[in-house]
Amino acid sequence: MNTNFLRLSSGEDIFYTYKKNVNNSKNLLFIHGNYATSYIWTDIYQSCKEIYNVYGLDLRGFGRSSYKTPARQMKTYARDVVEFVCKLNLKNLTIIAWSAGGAVAMETLKELRGYLNEIYLVDSISTRGYDSPYRIYLDINKYTRNLFPMIDFYTNDLNPYQKIENFIPSYDEAEKYFSKYLFNFTRPRELFLKKIAQETLLQRNNLDFWEAMTNFRMDKSVLKENKIPIKVIWGAYDKIISQEDTEEILEDFNFKAKFIKFNKSGHAPFIDQKAEFLELLYIKK
Repeated sequence: MNTNFLRLSSGEDIFYTYKKNVNNSKNLLFIHGNYATSYIWTDIYQSCKEIYNVYGLDLRGFGRSSYKTPARQMKTYARDVVEFVCKLNLKNLTIIAWSAGGAVAMETLKELRGYLNEIYLVDSISTRGYDSPYRIYLDINKYTRNLFPMIDFYTNDLNPYQKIENFIPSYDEAEKYFSKYLFNFTRPRELFLKKIAQETLLQRNNLDFWEAMTNFRMDKSVLKENKIPIKVIWGAYDKIISQEDTEEILEDFNFKAKFIKFNKSGHAPFIDQKAEFLELLYIKK
């Protein structure tokens, strides 16, 4: 896999991983969730058929992408993705979005109509947002912004909870979190687990992204008018996304989205049931 940065019109530099295959027009774009980076998809990248061009990006504020301007709405992260897709001209595109990345993907539906073939929502947060367990910290963030509205960017630095390392200060703590919530069904190999823990600690928009997740509400008119095929994947042992969350997505898409349940998986079916996941996406070598 190759790596590069793409400068957006906002001034943000988006880090991405890619593998281009000569004369192939089918494109796959992988979007990660919270407490993650594009690295989470590494094993899937390596297993993709060579008929695809494969791309995975770090969202603004995550991993190696910049965070020059605070983003507290999923629409902002989605605009970054839309510009990324348009600048690289990724037509004939399938988006595979995991967890909170699902909200970002859904927000691209209207703008990417001419590019998208389909979207896979993998254990995605609901179309109606995700209730934050850190409400008190979000309130602190909002209070500081109200006190100092003219220096919004700098008030981020005044709140220690903006940086993920103040929530998960070490690799050991990250490993405990992953084992309990993300990989409660299948434990990944040790080197992979260590690497994704290190990637998690690069996040600089902890509270801002939680605010985006909490306040996310998908535009019902976009859902009603949507003609792009949507497939909703959910792991039966998911401790982060409930069956109710998943049912809300299906209901809001007027039950036109296809639902696929992985019975031997938690929050990460692409790790717990990798072979079945690849077969479902028709991308296995």
